[in-house]
Amino acid sequence: MHRVKTYVSNSHHYFPVLYYINLCSYEHDNTSCMVTIKELNQTSRKYEVVESRSLKTMACKRWGFDTLYSYSIGEVLNFIPLKDNLTGGLMINLTGGYRCWHREHKVLSVPSTSILMICDLYRGVGQPEPRSNASAIDDKNCHFQLSWRTTYACPMCTEKDYSIVYSQCNDEGSQTVTYSRVKQCRTEKDVYTKLQSCEKSGTSAPLIATVVIALIFIVILVVFVVYYVRRNRDLRDKLFVPGKAFSKVQDEDAEELVDNMIS
Repeated sequence: MHRVKTYVSNSHHYFPVLYYINLCSYEHDNTSCMVTIKELNQTSRKYEVVESRSLKTMACKRWGFDTLYSYSIGEVLNFIPLKDNLTGGLMINLTGGYRCWHREHKVLSVPSTSILMICDLYRGVGQPEPRSNASAIDDKNCHFQLSWRTTYACPMCTEKDYSIVYSQCNDEGSQTVTYSRVKQCRTEKDVYTKLQSCEKSGTSAPLIATVVIALIFIVILVVFVVYYVRRNRDLRDKLFVPGKAFSKVQDEDAEELVDNMIS
């Protein structure tokens, strides 16, 4: 059983009331939630202890001075997800137990205990405590509100909660895969690595395709440059004839020049 982190009660009792929580089992191996059965001895006319056993409950309370009598405040477990923050924890409701006096309604009422389980990756098991007051629990109306910061309120990590980095494939045909946790979830290690097989190739297919396209482009560019240079050289030879003026040559060969330029 986990003792709630409090020693004072707002129920105006002179003696402190202790609270215990165990969400895993009804069975307890200590004296935190005990019940004692007494019977009247007909000879001595006194009540004697016949049996002492632990209560089959997940939550109980008892007087601080009395280890023999405890009272169940939660026997049925119910999980409620937090709608606005699914990774931040969950709400647990415990109902059932001894019928206690509801001071507001003036009736005997079945107790209930609500525990806000808060995800805290580095808290470990943690310890339950009052939700609104660091030192007291209000039990006047048979409802007990607690909070519990613990690692076990966090969801388990899945592969989607990690960033994955692959190393290059080595000569042995293997590579290292590194997983790093990037979300708030529970796992044994925030970062871990593993080896996996891979196929090593000298050059990847995308790189080969890029090189081939680049070579084709260079060849086309060279052919275009050579053609352009040779064409201009022929035009220059026809326009600039030794011993003739530029205008005269142009008049004589105008039609042929136009045909050459169009072609």
